Amino acid sequence: MPPSVEYGWYTDEYGGSAIGREEWPARSREARGYLRRLCSTARVTPYSADSWSMAVCAVADRMAELDGAEARAAVSSASIGSVSTSYDATRGGALDLSPAGRDRALLDAAKAHLHVYAGVL
Repeated sequence: MPPSVEYGWYTDEYGGSAIGREEWPARSREARGYLRRLCSTARVTPYSADSWSMAVCAVADRMAELDGAEARAAVSSASIGSVSTSYDATRGGALDLSPAGRDRALLDAAKAHLHVYAGVL
């Protein structure tokens, strides 16, 4: 199961920098919750001794990236004078911010460090 990961481990061992020290406790807690839910629906096997900690960091980073993209995509249209443009609020540039897109992105982040099997045994 996913361990609690200290901010120093996130920055030093994982090499993370996208999440600030103040934001880390909430982000890591959210990432651990996601990984616990994943374990309840799939067989999850770590690749190495640090895999769980790496997965917590990777999922937390991806959550922060998705939330940032969602905040930037919140503007659905803008106009200046006679020039106007519209944005798809479910797209964050190259990121798919739909619920299914978020789920895929988080699963991909976890699978970089954990073997996830959700098939029939």
